[in-house]
Amino acid sequence: MLLKPAHTLDEIRENCSPKPLNKENLGSFFVATDEARDERSNLRQRLSDLLNRQDTTKRLLVYGHRGCGKSTELNRLKEDLGNRWFIVSLSILDFTNGIGIKAEDILLAVAVALFEQAGAPGLNLPVDDSHLADVHAFFNDVTETEVAQRMAQVRIGAGAGAKDGSLWDSLIGLSAYFRSELKFATDSNRSAVHKVRQRPSELSVAVNLLIEAIQSGLDRAGRRLLLVVEDLDKLMLADAHEVFVRNGKLLGDLNTNAIFTIPIFTFYSPDADAIRAYFDEDVHFQMVKVVDLEGQLAKGYEVLKQIVRKRVAPEVLDDIALDLLIRRTGGVLRHVFDTLQTASAFSNLRHERISRDDIRFALNKVRDNLGVQIGWPRDKDGNGRDPKDLYHRLAEIALAQSEKKRVPPQNDPFVQVLLQSGALIEYNGERWLGVHPLAREFLTALGHPVGADPYGP
Repeated sequence: MLLKPAHTLDEIRENCSPKPLNKENLGSFFVATDEARDERSNLRQRLSDLLNRQDTTKRLLVYGHRGCGKSTELNRLKEDLGNRWFIVSLSILDFTNGIGIKAEDILLAVAVALFEQAGAPGLNLPVDDSHLADVHAFFNDVTETEVAQRMAQVRIGAGAGAKDGSLWDSLIGLSAYFRSELKFATDSNRSAVHKVRQRPSELSVAVNLLIEAIQSGLDRAGRRLLLVVEDLDKLMLADAHEVFVRNGKLLGDLNTNAIFTIPIFTFYSPDADAIRAYFDEDVHFQMVKVVDLEGQLAKGYEVLKQIVRKRVAPEVLDDIALDLLIRRTGGVLRHVFDTLQTASAFSNLRHERISRDDIRFALNKVRDNLGVQIGWPRDKDGNGRDPKDLYHRLAEIALAQSEKKRVPPQNDPFVQVLLQSGALIEYNGERWLGVHPLAREFLTALGHPVGADPYGP
């Protein structure tokens, strides 16, 4: 059933969730954005071409700004690929708290997702126990003995084709235990997660044997396995270095087709080539441009207008308010929807439509949150560093942008931190760095000169 644009404030909150579009609302709200990003680079087509090469297995990285629409595009890709693929998707944030993540944690989360999704009730995927003896031995060994014995008896109705007491059933039973350990027990030296972290090579072998077992069942139906691991682009600087640089080989050695999201700032460091050495391809998902380097409205302005109008009718959000929303969010879709959520809640206290003042109120909230995020990572002792030098660097880039000067991508720790915060945005075309319009407002409030605002009033 196609969903309609919102005509009430309650419907706005339903239609304008910051979460990615999924199979329930893709058909209603999806808007092609390729022309507003980079006409020469279609993310889904590029990924599809790489994956559909029958003679190769690809481990792919997808990078772009947080909130730029990557997950929605990946959900659309899953639909495009069709039933020839068995797609196992997971968000690392569903398994962990997103802090202090190790590459081993990601492999363990992949294993749990494989157990759960390949063993889903009714799937009837034949998994041969002869492939699983070493897998079972490893995962059983890293649990407490009494827990392993208890969990091995758990039936999740699953094991497509599996018999009572099979290794497959036992592993599916253990998966619930590992999911809980990942979420709640990563800091304990007695946890299964801690034990797994001490044995990365064995974990890698076990997960690849699990993949082999599942793929052998898929081969009978002429299907291929694809892993999609999302929200790794939300890792902080130190965690991203740990996962993709120090231990990138663990992910790159997965013996199946796989897509991993990765933070954009990782490609603004000397580590970029080291990361690329572990993976087969990296694919850049460009930002939507609201204005171009000359300060003129770009194609992205109309695309964003179309995205919002698919979800919100003019009767509750007029074009004047919409213009302010588009210009001040700078092409960051997450901020568009965060603003609409806040504005609709605020407006509901006073009237039944969103005014320009409501949008301005909500933008101020986003601006303040964005400003707080501009800061250096804390050191190992938890000590912070004064962010004033970051403000100065951001103001320099803002001035250059107002003077229509191209600030190119560069290997720079300041740029890395500013990209992580969301205050700095890399735009497509010739690839240039621009300051988020709300970050410009934040700098202005602090007294930094930033020049004429290219995004307009």
